[in-house]
Amino acid sequence: MILIGTTTRITHASPHGGVVFRFLPDDSVRSVRVKADYDVIRDAPDIGDRLSVQGEFERGHYGLQLVAAAVLPEPASPASLDTLLSGNHTFVHVPNPIKRQLSARLGSQLLSTLENADVDKLIACGAEFSVAHDLVAAWTDYSATIVAKRFLLDHGVSQDTASMAARLWGNDIVDVVRENPYRLLAVAPWHEVDAVATSMFHCAHDDNRRYLGFAASIFNEGASQGRAALFMSEFEELFAERIGGDTDVKTAFSRCIQAKRMRIVKTGRAQYIQGATLAKVETQIQSHLQRLLASEPNPTWLLKKRPRLDVVPGLFDRLGRFIQENPIVLVNMPGAAATAIDEIVSAINGETLIISPTLAFACPSSGEVRTHRLREFTDGGPPPDVTGKVVVVLEASMLDLLTAKKLLRNTADAAKLVLVGDRRMLPAFGPGHIFPGLMQSDAIPSIDTTKRFKSSSIPTPLASLPALLPSANALHAIAELAQYMPVDSTHRLTSTVLAQYRAIFEENPSEGIIIASTRALATLLNDALHQEVVDYAVSQGSPHATISLQNKQTATVGDQVIYMSRDFSRGLFHGSRGLVTEIFPNTGKTKCRNSTAVAKIEFDTAGWLEVSARDCLSMMLGHAVQVHHASMSRWRKVIIAAAPSQNLNNSWLWRSATRAVEQLVIVDLAHSLRDALTKEVRESSYVPLLDWSRR
Repeated sequence: MILIGTTTRITHASPHGGVVFRFLPDDSVRSVRVKADYDVIRDAPDIGDRLSVQGEFERGHYGLQLVAAAVLPEPASPASLDTLLSGNHTFVHVPNPIKRQLSARLGSQLLSTLENADVDKLIACGAEFSVAHDLVAAWTDYSATIVAKRFLLDHGVSQDTASMAARLWGNDIVDVVRENPYRLLAVAPWHEVDAVATSMFHCAHDDNRRYLGFAASIFNEGASQGRAALFMSEFEELFAERIGGDTDVKTAFSRCIQAKRMRIVKTGRAQYIQGATLAKVETQIQSHLQRLLASEPNPTWLLKKRPRLDVVPGLFDRLGRFIQENPIVLVNMPGAAATAIDEIVSAINGETLIISPTLAFACPSSGEVRTHRLREFTDGGPPPDVTGKVVVVLEASMLDLLTAKKLLRNTADAAKLVLVGDRRMLPAFGPGHIFPGLMQSDAIPSIDTTKRFKSSSIPTPLASLPALLPSANALHAIAELAQYMPVDSTHRLTSTVLAQYRAIFEENPSEGIIIASTRALATLLNDALHQEVVDYAVSQGSPHATISLQNKQTATVGDQVIYMSRDFSRGLFHGSRGLVTEIFPNTGKTKCRNSTAVAKIEFDTAGWLEVSARDCLSMMLGHAVQVHHASMSRWRKVIIAAAPSQNLNNSWLWRSATRAVEQLVIVDLAHSLRDALTKEVRESSYVPLLDWSRR
C-alpha cells in the first residue's frame, strides 16, 4: 500500500526506536499513525512535509498503525502549503501573521508564487521587502532539498547516504552526483557507491572516475582506522576485491598517481601507498619552513651552510652560536635531550620557551624557563605567546604531519625554532617522517651529535648509549651501562620483569615503563600487573571498581593505561599514557551513558582528565607497551622485556634503550638481545614506518 500525504504531528523520535508521526493522506479526512525505523527514514520528518509512504497496516499496543517499509519525500501541494508554512521549522523565522495574510490573499496561487520566486507579488500582498526575500530564499532551499533527496533515492542511494549528502552539498547535490557519482564516497561506503555509479549512472568498469573513487575510498577507510598508508600488496588485494574483472591493477595505479591522488612511500625495501591529502599537508609544512628561511636577509647563504660538529669540547657553545645564526635549527641528539635541557637553554642568547609532549623534560635548574606541553599548541585553543622567543621543541621526532602543521602554525611568530629529536625514532601517533625527512633536506641547517655527545657534564652514562648501540661491542657496552639479566624461561622472564617494575612502581608509577618485544608479551605482563593492583586494593579493604577498556580488558585505580586514538582538543595522542587515580561511584555496577564521566586519569600529555565510557574503549592497559607507543616521553627507569620475535633488530633496540634517563634494565630470554644486535633490519618483520597502524 502506498499513501501520499502530509505530516501533521511528530509523536516520537529516538536514535533507537525510529520515528512515529501522524500522517494525513490526500484522499482522506482522518490522519493515520505511521511508524518508521531509521533504516527506512534517516531524518524525522517535520510538520507540513509531504511524503510518499509504502507499508502495511498492523494492529499493535497503540491500535492500528501503518508500518512503513519505504518513505520518500514529495513536493509540496497547494492543499498542504498552509500546514507547511505554519508548522515547519524551515519557515519559523517568517512571522505567522504574514504567512496567514499571504495565504488568504493568494490562496492556491501562493505555491506557484513561491516556486517562481515572485518577490514583487508577495510585496504587493502585504509582505515587507526583507520578509518576502527571506520567504522566497527559505522556500528555494526547502524545495531544492526535496528534489535532491528524491533524486538520490530514486537512483538507489540509501536514506542515510541521501541525508548526509544533502547536508554536505545542499542544492548542488544533483550537479555534483551527475558529474561524478563517486563523490558520494565522502559519505557512503564503496560497495553502495560503486553499485549506484555502475548501475544507475552507467559508469564503465574502466572509467577513470571509478579508479580515482577506489583510491579515495581506501584512504578514507584507512584514515577512519588511524592508518596513514597501505602496503602495496594490500592495495592490490583491495583492487582485486573491489574492481575485479580484467582490469590491470597497474593501469589503475598509474592513473591515480597521474591524478595526484596518491604517492609511493619507500622505507628500506618496503613500499607503501599514501593518500594525496597527507602528501598535501607535508608540502604545506615544507612551504612554511621555506618561508621562515626566506625571511632571513640572506637565505641563499643559509641554505648552503650545513656544518657538522666534529669536536666534542665546546659543543653547547657551538650550538648556541649556531642557533643565533639561523631561524630554524634541527638538532639530532638521541638519548641526550632528557639530560641536556639546561645546557641547551643556557647556550641560547634570548628568551626561551620549551615545548615537550610530556613534562618529563621539565627544565629543573632554569626556573625562568617554563616547559609547555605540546597539547597547548595543538588543542585548538589560544596558544602561549611565542613572539620574539626562541622556541625549543623536544622529542620533535615524534611529530607527525598533522601535529607538525598545528605546531608550526602556532609558533610562526617565534624568533627562532629549534627542533631537538632523534632521526631514528618513529612518529608517535600518526603518519609522516617529519624529523628524519627534514634532516635529509639541504634546505634546513642541522647538527648531528650522535657520535660526539660525551660531555662530562651529563650526569648519566646512558647519554653515551646511542653512540655505542650501532658498534660491534654494543653488547659489552650495554652490559656495563645497563642492568643486563639473561633468563632461560618465560616464567623467569615474567617474574624478573615484574620484580623490577614493582621497585619503581611503588615509588612513583609514572617514572617507569616496560617495553615488550611482542604484543602477546605486553598483554601477559599487563594482565599480571593489573591483577597485582587488584589484589593490593582488596588487601587494603579499598572498594574495587573497574572501567572497561579495549579487548575486554579492565582497569582499576592504580593501573596505567595507554590511549590508542587521538583527541587534539584534550591533548590525547596515540600513545598518551595515564594513571587511573579515581573511578567514580557506581560506574562499576550500573550502566552509564557513553558520554558520562566514569573515571579520572592523569595523562602524561594532557594532565588530569575526566574520561567517559566511550573514551575508555579507546584505551588499553599501559604498564607494558610496545616500542612504537613509547616514543613521546622518557622514563627514569625503562625495563626491556626481550623475548624471541621477528620484530627484534638493532633499530628496535635503539628505540627502546633511548627511552631511559637514569636506569635501563634488560631482561633477555634465550639471547634475544644478542640476536637483535646482529640482525639487519631487512631480516626482521619490524617495519619502522607506521608500524603502529598495521592491523
